[in-house]
Amino acid sequence: MEPLVSVHITTYNQRDFIGKAIDSALSQITDFPVEVVVGDDFSTDGTRELLNKYKNDYPGKVILNLMPERGKGMIGRSNFEATLQLCRGKYLAFLDGDDYWTNDDKLSEQVRFLENNPEFVLCHHDCEAQLTEGVKFKKDFSKKHAVTGFYEACQMTVPFMSSILIRREGIDFFDRRKWLEGLDLGDFALWIMASLKGKSYYIDKEMAHYRVNHSSITGKLGYSVQVKNRMLFAERLAKSDYTIDRKFLSNYLSRYYFQYSGISLSKRDIPGIFKYAYKSMTSFFRGVSFGKKDYEWVKRLRWYVLVRLYMANFSKALKPS
Repeated sequence: MEPLVSVHITTYNQRDFIGKAIDSALSQITDFPVEVVVGDDFSTDGTRELLNKYKNDYPGKVILNLMPERGKGMIGRSNFEATLQLCRGKYLAFLDGDDYWTNDDKLSEQVRFLENNPEFVLCHHDCEAQLTEGVKFKKDFSKKHAVTGFYEACQMTVPFMSSILIRREGIDFFDRRKWLEGLDLGDFALWIMASLKGKSYYIDKEMAHYRVNHSSITGKLGYSVQVKNRMLFAERLAKSDYTIDRKFLSNYLSRYYFQYSGISLSKRDIPGIFKYAYKSMTSFFRGVSFGKKDYEWVKRLRWYVLVRLYMANFSKALKPS
């Protein structure tokens, strides 16, 4: 029987955690078939041996993708995509190798919602988040349960990856992934691209434990790299054929240009300050409607604002540390 849900798990050198992740998936109470597809990105700490034991103990239930070498390009991306190719379910649930689910009815509750609400493409929930040092924290999710499209998704906190259940058609952007090459985006890309396919729903219930560590994409990349990746992502999205509010996307892109101009300032990169500040204003004005007579005035204004805004910061940027 074909599985209704594929649980997509990726791991790398997580021998001490992967068993708990798989067990939490296997313990789900459902009235539909579930498969657990685990991708190992060439672990060397005994993770692979443990995975083979699970495969032997649960034949046909646990499916393995064993990478012949460590993934290249986007962190773990080759492993992520190769594992995705093995998933057969109508729905896909994601679980990181060092996270685990804490509610045995999690999949049943999420599937029930998506089956009854075909206009929704994704469903997620709250998690208990914990740093490896033992410090717990929570993301500030909006009390608004439904996200109706790209505009709202851009304003919301990105969900925990291990909380997401998504329809298969919600991730078909991987078939056109060439324009995503070279970007380290993690769950951000999945969240934004899913918003172009339909609505997302938030269940205000804690049903997973999320471990934050330096091997995760978010933990491994610094702030400046994350901003740059999201900026490049928005640029490529603007050139794609997806149906998007172009004016909003211009303003959205303007924000990342502005943030990166600030990063350039902190690095004393004077050309970068001007380059990205100018792009920020250009993109912002592109998102505002002007008459033809106003356009020449706007072009002059953005240069005036640029010079006034950043001349005051030259002394700071040029001062020795």
